Amino acid sequence: MIRADICAGAVLGVLLLCSPPTASGDQTPQTPQTPTARRPAPPPPKGQWPSQGFFSVDGGYQAHSFSFDEVHHDTTFVEESTWQANYKLRHGLSFGAAGGGRVWRNLVIAGAYSYARDDNPAAITGSIAHPFFFNQFRSISGESPDLRQDEHGLHVSAMWMIPVNRRFEIGIFGGPSYFWVTREFVKEVQFSSSFPFDTAVFTGVVAEKASASQLGWHAGADVTWLFTRDVGIGGLVRYTQASLDFSTPAGGSVSVDAGGLQIGAGLRLRFARKTPAVRPRPTPPGERPPVNAPPGAPGSMPATVGSSAVMLVDGPVFIRPDESRTPLRVLKQGTAIRVLEEQGDWVRIEFQDSQFGRRVGYVQRKNIRMIGK
Repeated sequence: MIRADICAGAVLGVLLLCSPPTASGDQTPQTPQTPTARRPAPPPPKGQWPSQGFFSVDGGYQAHSFSFDEVHHDTTFVEESTWQANYKLRHGLSFGAAGGGRVWRNLVIAGAYSYARDDNPAAITGSIAHPFFFNQFRSISGESPDLRQDEHGLHVSAMWMIPVNRRFEIGIFGGPSYFWVTREFVKEVQFSSSFPFDTAVFTGVVAEKASASQLGWHAGADVTWLFTRDVGIGGLVRYTQASLDFSTPAGGSVSVDAGGLQIGAGLRLRFARKTPAVRPRPTPPGERPPVNAPPGAPGSMPATVGSSAVMLVDGPVFIRPDESRTPLRVLKQGTAIRVLEEQGDWVRIEFQDSQFGRRVGYVQRKNIRMIGK
């Protein structure tokens, strides 16, 4: 009898050792928690320029037309000979580049560089003393080769941007300008004569470069048509003005106007605001999320890149995550789409447009349902 009790106790001990331990106290399974969500930045207010900065390149021409003279006196054959150079400036090709950044709402501080070149001859007239007779001057006239002028300008602008719609923008600007100009001037007039030296013939000039710089001003407008959020084309109209004083190689001084009406067209680039990523908030224990919860809601299914979805309702597609803009298209309920990226309450999608083919845009997360989710 004692032996049977000993055997029963041994079997009970083995069973207790092999059985798994049970939870004690108030221990309950805990749902893993993820970092607290950060809400995305709201879209810019309606009428506010949506970009952070811009860069542009333009080619065109500078329209300016004016002339100036230089008169020079030399002693020849004991008498004073005189020659005069008449310079003309006309329309010339120009090039420019600009860039800037937004400092407040639609106010942009920008800097620009412009270059214009002019090539025109100078008309030469003169009165040359006679080698044998006093007060018997010989007249000469002719034209020099093309004399080159290179004009460089730096322009600092305060620009106010006006977004007319999601594609068309206008910028009004003005401010100070700094010019430095290098141009060729006539240093010496050349002529020839032969016995009996009663006439003289113009044969050419000796030209030399001179430089000058001066502060001026500018004002203008820039228009932009965007193909995408960041790339487009545009046109520029800018008037610049400054007056520069040159010391000429012939020993005189002249005043030359720089600038004029600049008209150009070229490439426009925009640097747009980026929406910060959204991290989901923790799901409290025991809470069940709604079926079609937006991203960031407790337990919502992420809209993974490349996954398929359908429209739950008729919903608009925007070029940017901004309800105030004009929609690209309104997709019908049940339309199949492909998810490219998730940005807070918005999802960037790819869809098939019956008119333009494959297109990309943004829809609100609440308007779609992930297939298989």
